[in-house]
Amino acid sequence: MGSRVAAQAKLESEIVEGYLTFTQTIIMRNHHTSSSLILCFLLTLTTHHQLESKSFPVREVEITESEFGFDHANAQQGVLVDIFSGSIEVVGYDGDSVGIRIKRTIEARSEDVLQTAKDEVHLDIDSADNFVRIFEEAPYRNDSGRIDYRGDRYYGFSNSFEVSLMVPKRCSLILQMVNKGDVVVTETDGEFQVSNVNGKVIMQHIGGHGKATSVNGRVEVGFQDNPTEDCFFKTINGDIKVEFQPTLSADVLVKTFNGNAYTDFETKSIPTDKWNELRSIKKLEKKNGFYSYKTNGFSGVRIGEGGPSLRFDTLNGDVRIVERKDAEELVAL
Repeated sequence: MGSRVAAQAKLESEIVEGYLTFTQTIIMRNHHTSSSLILCFLLTLTTHHQLESKSFPVREVEITESEFGFDHANAQQGVLVDIFSGSIEVVGYDGDSVGIRIKRTIEARSEDVLQTAKDEVHLDIDSADNFVRIFEEAPYRNDSGRIDYRGDRYYGFSNSFEVSLMVPKRCSLILQMVNKGDVVVTETDGEFQVSNVNGKVIMQHIGGHGKATSVNGRVEVGFQDNPTEDCFFKTINGDIKVEFQPTLSADVLVKTFNGNAYTDFETKSIPTDKWNELRSIKKLEKKNGFYSYKTNGFSGVRIGEGGPSLRFDTLNGDVRIVERKDAEELVAL
C-alpha cells in the first residue's frame, strides 16, 4: 500500500509540474487579447487515490486555469478573492487581462463525502464592469457572507484552494482568506485591502495605498513607490515590518501592547493641531464638573515634511518602519 501511494504521489507531482509549464506558456501567448472571457477551464487535471490517513483517506487534486480580459483598458480595474482555506498569490504585470490558476485539494472521509464536497464547495468566478470576482461558496458561509466553520471532522472533509493570479499592475485588490496559507502580492500599484486570519500577509515591490491586516501572522510590506494616501497595517499576534523609499514624508502612528517600535528614518514631532486630529481626540460628557477626553491610543512621529497618515497596530509583536531591508541601525520610537 505504502509503495503504491508513494508512486502515485510521484506521478502526480510530475504531471502537475508539466501541466503548470504548459498552462504558463498558454497565458504568455494570450495575455494581449482583449476578449471578456479569453480562456476558461483550459484543462482539468484530477488525481484520485487512497491515502494512508485514517480520518480522510480519499484525496483529489484538481487544477484549472482561466483568463479574463478587461473591456476598457483605461478604466478602473479590480479583483476580489474571498476564500476560506488555501493561499492567494498575486503578481502584477504590464497587461490588461487577469490570468487565474487554481489548485484545489479535497481530502474526505469517503468517496460519497468527497462528492458532497465537490457539489457543495465551489468557486464562483465572474467578470463584470472591469471587476473580476472569485468567491468561495460553501455550507460554512452564512447568509451575511461570513465564515462559520465547525471543523473538518464535522463536515467529513477538508477543502483548500491555492489561487494564483496575474493582474494588471494598476489593478485594485480585495484579497481575503482565513486558514492555512499566506497572502502574497508583488509588483502592483493599485489600491489594496488585504486580510488574512491564520497566516502571513506579504507584499513586495508595490505602490498604491490601502490596508494590510492579519490576526495570527506577521505583516510584511515593501513599497517600490511611497504611498501618497493613508495606509493601515495591523496584526494581533505577529510583527509588522514595512519598508519605504528614502524620500518618505508621512505622519506615522504606532500602537503595540507587547512589543516595541523601531525605525531608521529621521523623525520629529507632529505639530499639535495635526497630532490631535490624528489621535481622534474626543471630548466626552462632563461629569462632576470635569470633561474627560479619549484618544485612540497611538503614539506618533513625523517623517520628512509629513503627509499621509501611516498607522501600525499590533498587540503581540514589534513594529519596524525601515528605509531598507535588514537595516543595521534602528531607533526606538
